[in-house]
Amino acid sequence: MTSRAGTRTATALHSAIRPAQPAVTPMTLRVPPALEDDRAAVDRMARGDASALANLYDRHARAVYSLALRMLADAAEAEDVVQDVFTQAWRQAGLYDPARAPVIGWLLVITRARTLDRLRARRSRIALAAVGPGPGTPADS
Repeated sequence: MTSRAGTRTATALHSAIRPAQPAVTPMTLRVPPALEDDRAAVDRMARGDASALANLYDRHARAVYSLALRMLADAAEAEDVVQDVFTQAWRQAGLYDPARAPVIGWLLVITRARTLDRLRARRSRIALAAVGPGPGTPADS
């Protein structure tokens, strides 16, 4: 059993070991200028400003192309994906939510989706080619 004096001693010892809590100061988070520029560009795109799309393309086309090329292993298809991604970004700029992801993250998610679509289509074409022409399809002469 612990005596009352033993409890006070343990509490005093614990207080002496534990450092004082620092004063809590409110923290303001600053958005890096590049992220702010990207958000502003998407806002301008949503209002129909084509130069904003050009700015966004100049900043992020390389990353979009790199991801598409890595997934597809085909330069021509990767270039098509880049075009698809920025076309979709133009059409859906009003749906962009900065609380969910930075603009580059949004663009790369679109890239992944468009690339997966192309991979599925490629797989379907290969599977159809392996099966051959269906019934009622004229054979190549």
